[in-house]
Amino acid sequence: MALIPFFVLLALMLFCVAAAWWEHRRPRRQAPSIPISVLIPCYNDGATLAATLDSVFASYDPALLDVLIGNDASTDDSADVIDALAANYPIRVVHHTINRGKSQTLNQLAALAHHDLLVFIDADTQLNARAMTDMLTRLHHDPTVGAVSCAYQPTNSGWLPSLQSIDYSMIATVQGGYNIFSALALWGGCIAVRRTAFLEAEGFSDAAITEDVDLAHKLNRNGWRVQQSMIPVKSWVPESMQSWVRQKIRWTAGGFQCLWNHPSVWLKNPMHVVLMTLYAFLSINCLVVLVRNIITLGAVFDLLHTLSTFYPWNALFPLIAHLASVFVVESVSLLLAFTLLNAVYVIPWMQRWRDMGKLILLPPFVMLYFPVYVVVSMMGLGHFVRHAQRLALKEARAW
Repeated sequence: MALIPFFVLLALMLFCVAAAWWEHRRPRRQAPSIPISVLIPCYNDGATLAATLDSVFASYDPALLDVLIGNDASTDDSADVIDALAANYPIRVVHHTINRGKSQTLNQLAALAHHDLLVFIDADTQLNARAMTDMLTRLHHDPTVGAVSCAYQPTNSGWLPSLQSIDYSMIATVQGGYNIFSALALWGGCIAVRRTAFLEAEGFSDAAITEDVDLAHKLNRNGWRVQQSMIPVKSWVPESMQSWVRQKIRWTAGGFQCLWNHPSVWLKNPMHVVLMTLYAFLSINCLVVLVRNIITLGAVFDLLHTLSTFYPWNALFPLIAHLASVFVVESVSLLLAFTLLNAVYVIPWMQRWRDMGKLILLPPFVMLYFPVYVVVSMMGLGHFVRHAQRLALKEARAW
């Protein structure tokens, strides 16, 4: 193992964990009850929209809510679901006859909003009162904060969503640690933003592959601070490898696009980029060492089998035991060390005893999930490079 990168990564992770949870527990002035506009984009979300709307009205005083839903020419039953919900909830609805994309839909809803505080909620995300209160309190406590978002906690269950929950814990810890400076990303499923900051950033960009991360960079560039709440919201996550790969290609392509478009922002705060680069390097190194040891040990056994025609097996046992122990100990210690490193950002998020199950998932996360993620990230880089010239025109729709 590359010891220096490992200990640098460990130091950065410990700093992020300490900074994130110290900043989370700081005393803040409680936000007063003020009117807010909640904006929900919908595209083929008929199955989840009702639960999302229920969670919004359960999380804040309904009398202070201005809720708008934008149906972006859905092809499922979303239009009927929205109209049925409009009969039971005081909401305003915009139906598109042609698909305009998420960015245009959100910008249109923001223009129609009545209040100065905008809360964007995806139609497959379930808000909660603690998350809403924390976002509003952070904005009220510090007038330099332009936007706050909440990390995701998978609503659905299964091995892939469970592995993604570890992934989200890592991202949330890194971004939470950045709260003492300014975060470089927003989680698009749940964002609270000041209208003035949103308008200064010219809203969501249609040419941004990840409009939420792009907005965070633009807010930083304009002098606004971005923060992340350490209270997660429920959201549906990919359940199949195909949908997971498609999502990660878009996320990573959007990340590379932001690095390219906003270098002055992340160069001032390079810790996020350094940390994730080190993590990717060590994750791949861990896998490479394990595979190398398995191949080498197999070759050694083949050689010993050949030598056994000249020497008795019992004479080779000490050599076999020594070689096997060297390779096994190296591989096991490497896996254990990197697994314990990952536990640094998983354990603080545990709230119940059943959350201990995430620790069992750490080895497959380390040895399988994240190395595959690194490969998919390279696909995301290729996607950005392939479309960079078209998206640079600012008029092209990214996704």
